[in-house]
Amino acid sequence: MTWRCGALENQVTFFPDGTISPCCLIHSNYKKPVTELFNDPFADIRNGEPPAACEICHDNERNNHESLRQGFKLHNDTKYRYLDIRNFNSCNMKCRICGPMLSSLWGQELGYENYLQKQDISPYLEQLINEDLKQVYYTGGEPMLNPDHWKLLDLIIERKLNKNIRLQYNTNGTIIKYKDKDIINIWKHFREVHLMVSVDATGEEFNILRHGGIWEEVKQNLLTMKTWPVKLEVAVTVNLLNIWFLKNIFEELKGFEINLYELNNPSFLSLSAIDERYKQQALDCLDECSKYIKKNDLDFYKSRLRNNFNCDQFKNLITHVLLLDKKRNENLFDKLPFNDYTAINL
Repeated sequence: MTWRCGALENQVTFFPDGTISPCCLIHSNYKKPVTELFNDPFADIRNGEPPAACEICHDNERNNHESLRQGFKLHNDTKYRYLDIRNFNSCNMKCRICGPMLSSLWGQELGYENYLQKQDISPYLEQLINEDLKQVYYTGGEPMLNPDHWKLLDLIIERKLNKNIRLQYNTNGTIIKYKDKDIINIWKHFREVHLMVSVDATGEEFNILRHGGIWEEVKQNLLTMKTWPVKLEVAVTVNLLNIWFLKNIFEELKGFEINLYELNNPSFLSLSAIDERYKQQALDCLDECSKYIKKNDLDFYKSRLRNNFNCDQFKNLITHVLLLDKKRNENLFDKLPFNDYTAINL
């Protein structure tokens, strides 16, 4: 069967460092300079076979798990119909699973001189914003802090293209107002608005895992967003720092649409990095959520734990947790079931 992907054919993803790629899941080595934007930059891997750079989607499909590729509608052209914009790393949080590329606070904490990174995409909008455009996906950083985002929406409305365009966001849920902008009044002009609010845990665990956020405030914002005329989704990135707290998310946010997404990078935080001695405990945590999770998804995440092909990286996870606990004066390690590991292995 011929391998085709709407991202390879019709999407571009903008990163803060001045590069582009077809999507956010493609191998990090496969990026092109933005100067190639209008030279069909991804033609070299559109050959009918699954590219090596697309291993994440290929692997998901081999394991009967819906891939990002399968979510794209195919067209018989290579016009840009989908924009994935993560061109500015400005963020008011420094989540444990993130890093300096997508969080300015992470860069600041690590002592980077240029911790704010931004790719100026304004020179390309004249050609990109046209009647072929169907979706704009904004993430970050935190998209609600990106001033270019609001300018882009104004431009789309000005060109009377808004009724054909779907907006999608991955947001941390801390911001429901930006300066003098009336968010709902702007969004109502578009075909559809889909908000994916990232939640990795609840309560104190949320405050640690998503440093800079306060759970009770985000929860209240979620309740407010639920009244908005948008498609609202709680997006949970499943990894070895939060699998122990998944049940709490489902129980505290009953009535919300909750979807799970696999963490692929950094690989030492992925489910496949689980140490053998904690595998059953992690599997039990998934079983506790079985009434909330689709069977196919449950089986997929269990298979990741059972086939722990990255288990040699587990020590990196422990180091990561302990170093950040010390640096941030937090106690995540005490909430994880790994105490005996440090006594034996460190």
